Amino acid sequence: MCITVPEVGGEVAYYWHNLDPQQMAAIFKEGMADYHSDPQEKSKALKAQADSFNWKTAAAAYIDVYKSLL
Repeated sequence: MCITVPEVGGEVAYYWHNLDPQQMAAIFKEGMADYHSDPQEKSKALKAQADSFNWKTAAAAYIDVYKSLL
């Protein structure tokens, strides 16, 4: 079970696979260490992932779904 939404976070997100506090803390610490290993590059990747979500892209995806149903 993945607690976050991988189709949103893609490869740049850090995921919890359960709600165990120790496991969540470990993933958080690993993620922060990874981010701080190259913050400039990580920031660019995170922004690019976020920028991939917009109304134009969402509308096109819905149109594709509707077309597939016809």
